[in-house]
Amino acid sequence: MNSNITRIGFTLLSCVILTSCNPQQEIRVRPITEIPDNAMWEYRNDIEPVIEQYLLSHNDFIWDHDANSTPVCVFHNFDPRNWTSPYYLWVRCSTFSLKDGLIEEESGVSIPAVLLYPEEVSMLAPEHFTHQIPGSGSDYGKDIEKLFPEDIRKTMREIHDLVLIDLHYEMASKVMNTYAEFDPPFPWALKQNCSKDSDCMLPMSYAIRSNCPYGMQCKEEKCEVVCPDFEHPEI
Repeated sequence: MNSNITRIGFTLLSCVILTSCNPQQEIRVRPITEIPDNAMWEYRNDIEPVIEQYLLSHNDFIWDHDANSTPVCVFHNFDPRNWTSPYYLWVRCSTFSLKDGLIEEESGVSIPAVLLYPEEVSMLAPEHFTHQIPGSGSDYGKDIEKLFPEDIRKTMREIHDLVLIDLHYEMASKVMNTYAEFDPPFPWALKQNCSKDSDCMLPMSYAIRSNCPYGMQCKEEKCEVVCPDFEHPEI
């Protein structure tokens, strides 16, 4: 009996703290101190789609594209315990299209960003967000120090490469789901934009094969999977 009362009480508390039990109402922004730990993940699930909508709507992340292209954004929160403003993110956004049966990446960005939400606004909506991103060249390092606290910068340095790999496959999954009805060949990374070999990531479907030590090369600003030729010594 007591456990039932506890569950009912928690359900009612979650409705009051998070959004209310009416799914038609807008999500209310709450200070992190008012959100119990065991409800933070539900709160995160509400916020993530709104952040994605904002990223898709801003030309710092998604450049101009035609109606036949599909914009996709994914991001990583470097402070996963905190889903209230400011949000310290790494953002990966690109536009894709289907050409000659292959999914091709047309343009894209991969950058750190700080998203901000005004405290005086209580209802969560994409149009209320603002953001800051570091400049390029010599300004990049200085801006990173200004925008990101030391503990966040430390985390960024430690897991940066893993974050990029994770976002790469998250984006691949979203893109494949978008074009699933056309049954395109995996991976779309065969047409990923690049300027050097290190910009390209070997798809898992090739990494797990044993018939060749597959690798990635940047050829004519597009990533390609390659199988190196080997000279076998005479026995």
